[in-house]
Amino acid sequence: MASPYVQTYRSTVARRLAAVLMGAAGVVVVGLAVGGDVELLLRWGGAVLLVGAVGWVVYWRPALHLTDDGLQVVNPFRTVEVPWGAVEEVDGRYGVRLVLADGQKVDAWACPPPLGMDRARGKESEAAGAVRERWRREQATGRADRPTTPGDTSAVVRPDPVAVATLALLALAAVVTPFLV
Repeated sequence: MASPYVQTYRSTVARRLAAVLMGAAGVVVVGLAVGGDVELLLRWGGAVLLVGAVGWVVYWRPALHLTDDGLQVVNPFRTVEVPWGAVEEVDGRYGVRLVLADGQKVDAWACPPPLGMDRARGKESEAAGAVRERWRREQATGRADRPTTPGDTSAVVRPDPVAVATLALLALAAVVTPFLV
């Protein structure tokens, strides 16, 4: 069985920033561990790891996936599955914002807006143009038709408990461990 075609958009600048944050956190933790300063590692390791985790959640994780069935918007703390039939409008002036048939609005963190004069002239982001083009293609094939059942055109929102728990635990460690050591 062939896998469906998936087109993915991510911010290159955000991914580079995430790599810097995660890499710097890793270097500091390894440096403290190799240096043998266990007290310093225990005291500040949680805070350093929190910086790396923020890089992963906020800058590395976000993505916009276009599939045959619809769009998958991966934001830092949740993922939204949007069938093509639920899309009412695509706004690309400030990145990608999907306006759904039920009035809900979904922003894709992963898609950067056009810069400077392009935005002032009303030019949309590259990702928004691709979403709109794919949406029109899906409409032409009939896959973006709205079903007669009302619930079939709604987006499915799934929170990401791993990202939330990771940041919460590391934030707790960053606050508590300096006082315990």
